[in-house]
Amino acid sequence: MKAIFFILFAVIAGITAMAVTTEPTTIEPFSTEEISTEKITTEEITTEQATTETTITEEPITFEPMQIVGDDYCTWGPSYWCHNLTTAAECNATTICIPIWSEKIEEEIHGRVCKVCEEMVDQSRFNYDIYKTEEALKDTLQKTCDSITTQSAAYLCNAFVDELFSELTEMLKSDLSVARFCKVSEICDLIFDD
Repeated sequence: MKAIFFILFAVIAGITAMAVTTEPTTIEPFSTEEISTEKITTEEITTEQATTETTITEEPITFEPMQIVGDDYCTWGPSYWCHNLTTAAECNATTICIPIWSEKIEEEIHGRVCKVCEEMVDQSRFNYDIYKTEEALKDTLQKTCDSITTQSAAYLCNAFVDELFSELTEMLKSDLSVARFCKVSEICDLIFDD
């Protein structure tokens, strides 16, 4: 049985070896009226290919930067979002964070409570209960900021209110305590930076 395979292998190898030659060979096309019977050698074909000009245009390859998992802080979840009002606003998570802030032990909330913030919350909620408009809330917040005696602190307070008004409004409409509101918003830390 092995002898048959060996012979068969030798025959196939011999045929293959005879088919492969290093000398130029002649290619004869079919004899039809449309095709000429002229013989063409492989040397002539390679000469024709060498004289043909080929233009290759290369476009620059551009790579998009890869998004690294966890690169965006807002993908970190409530432990990041609910650190304070600024991060909640940055991640559009204020609605999610308000209940979390309500349930946290007050000592776990960073920030401090100051008289300005207490007045801001009390007056804003009072005016909202009467007027039921967000304009009344904004007006009260800005008036409270303007009442701060230090000009730079008043400016920072107004900028804070302008930047985070929708989040502040959402917090004021909730049942979040005054102390929690002041600590989470960190407005006292912003205004009275020691």
